[in-house]
Amino acid sequence: MVISTGSSVTFATQANHLWSRSEARLIGAILRYLRGYKSNINEVVFFLDILSAGQNKLAMLHPWGEGKPPMVNFNPEYAWLTRNDKGYITDVRIGDRHYGFDVNENGRVIGLRTYPFADKIQAAAKVSK
Repeated sequence: MVISTGSSVTFATQANHLWSRSEARLIGAILRYLRGYKSNINEVVFFLDILSAGQNKLAMLHPWGEGKPPMVNFNPEYAWLTRNDKGYITDVRIGDRHYGFDVNENGRVIGLRTYPFADKIQAAAKVSK
């Protein structure tokens, strides 16, 4: 068995996650971005681009906690992607939830414009710093 290092390992690891189409992955990447780990959001948005095959509609899984005892259910929902003139993803809309990104000329996320649950995500980012 050959074990590779570098970005190919990161990509392969993400591809093997059962929740690679999960909105929780996107929320986690935003949380990490706010904590100063900038690369994860780029990996997630790039992976959404791969999964969408260049299209603007992508089946996603939305995690929702409910029940007694509480448990997380993953409900399928479509994500609608908006792309800039170069084809890079700038917005992801899942139901009434909107994630907006500023991207540079190479498609790398350089800023967060909007994301749902902002108050909760920002509070979590501050607590763990």
